[in-house]
Amino acid sequence: MEVDSQAVKQPVSSRAAASSTMHDKAVKALATSIYKQLQDEGCQYKDIIGVSSQLLSLVTLELKDSAQD
Repeated sequence: MEVDSQAVKQPVSSRAAASSTMHDKAVKALATSIYKQLQDEGCQYKDIIGVSSQLLSLVTLELKDSAQD
């Protein structure tokens, strides 16, 4: 197994921050991709807002369900 010498030299907090930044970039790229696909499919702004609202509702329900367990 090969070890990244730069990662080993970085403090844990720096590695966590880098990982968080990579995650943030991936989330932004996914959102951009979904947005562009919805536009390409002919969705209007109100449709895209509706999809976003439904996604938030699903996450909210999931969080409520997991909090009850």
